Amino acid sequence: MKIHLAYALLSALTLVAISPQYAVAQDDYSDPRIAIDLTQAEQAHVRSRMLDLLSGVQAMTEAAANDDLDWFREVADQLSGTAHDPATRSMQTHMPDGFRQISRSLNRDLASLSELSDETPMGVALDQLAMTFSNCTSCHGSYRVTPSED
Repeated sequence: MKIHLAYALLSALTLVAISPQYAVAQDDYSDPRIAIDLTQAEQAHVRSRMLDLLSGVQAMTEAAANDDLDWFREVADQLSGTAHDPATRSMQTHMPDGFRQISRSLNRDLASLSELSDETPMGVALDQLAMTFSNCTSCHGSYRVTPSED
């Protein structure tokens, strides 16, 4: 059961990652998501962060399948720490408030996962991971990247 849940979570996150969010919209008014104008460098940074998150979820899923809570927490800790790099911090200043709230929630939730007690059942850890990555679904469902004029 744990393995099926883990693979279902990984599959869902993969679908989120390959969503049209990454295809730069060209005045697509049929897309109701809020457009975020990013430079090419910022777009590359966002793609890199998304890949880091997906790789981390894959590692955490594998850790859960192997009932390895230490590895699970270590990956969560690494993921929560990447939010503090200078590129991410400078981008946050011109992001919509809702985007910043989702980002803060994701990083706070990842930090909580890194602090799970040794007695935490892996099923509980996986449930918390699923809730944590609902932030990704919210963000991808609310925002889309568009090229900035810069």
